[in-house]
Amino acid sequence: QVWRGGQADFRMSEHDGDLRVFSSDFDWNNVDFVDHHLIVLREAPNRPELEIVGQLPNATRPQPIGKPNEQLYGVRFLGDRAYAVTFEQIDPLYVFDLADPTDPLIAGELEIPGFSDFLHPVTDELLLGLGTDVGGSVKLELFDVSTMSAPLSRGQVVISNASSEARWDRHAFTWQPDVNGVDRFAIPATVNNSSAAQVSYETALHLFEIHDKTLPNLASLVPVGNIAPTANGATPWAERNRAFVHDDAVFYVRDEVVWSAFWGSPDQVNGPY
Repeated sequence: QVWRGGQADFRMSEHDGDLRVFSSDFDWNNVDFVDHHLIVLREAPNRPELEIVGQLPNATRPQPIGKPNEQLYGVRFLGDRAYAVTFEQIDPLYVFDLADPTDPLIAGELEIPGFSDFLHPVTDELLLGLGTDVGGSVKLELFDVSTMSAPLSRGQVVISNASSEARWDRHAFTWQPDVNGVDRFAIPATVNNSSAAQVSYETALHLFEIHDKTLPNLASLVPVGNIAPTANGATPWAERNRAFVHDDAVFYVRDEVVWSAFWGSPDQVNGPY
């Protein structure tokens, strides 16, 4: 299968005439029931079909992608690199070197708790991951991939007891690059504040910045605040959340209603419109 939730198309990528694909083979009769493959295909010179020119694992490089029974989650191809996250209990982030399409290789990996569904490039040396921690809360993590053989985490932020549709729908992820050297992004998150006595949810647009992106060893992920409408038509739950950022103005769309705020003062909410 070439499949994984709402980010399935990231499993395929064309680069310099080659098609790169991550696939998963399932055999429920085995104790280890899933195997993942990275395949590089190229148009055959004399017939109308694609032929495999490189793949992992192979006889020379037999290391499997993921440990036994780990599912494949976030995947991203970026130029002559690829990144993939597998998970069952621990999240290995794999870095693949595709500079030679006929001989792809696993260049490095990093094991951390939780996993990422969505991977977004910050620079050629920084990667942002969006997923969950081991408890199921929303987790954002900044990865330093400047050295392929030794990827590192440059920090994480957890939104406790929360879920976010940006994990499976990239349209809920809003990115504003290079505002005086700082990258900005926004994701919606619904926090479950329920107790035994009361069911309570709060949906808000959470704002973040990435600082010092040109210096991977100093780069950091910084929470800015959140736009959380609490009156004038606000509801604790929204089926669809979107955002639009123009200069310092942030417009937060929840289903059929729009609110706004300035990036530097997200708690001062205007609307609904």
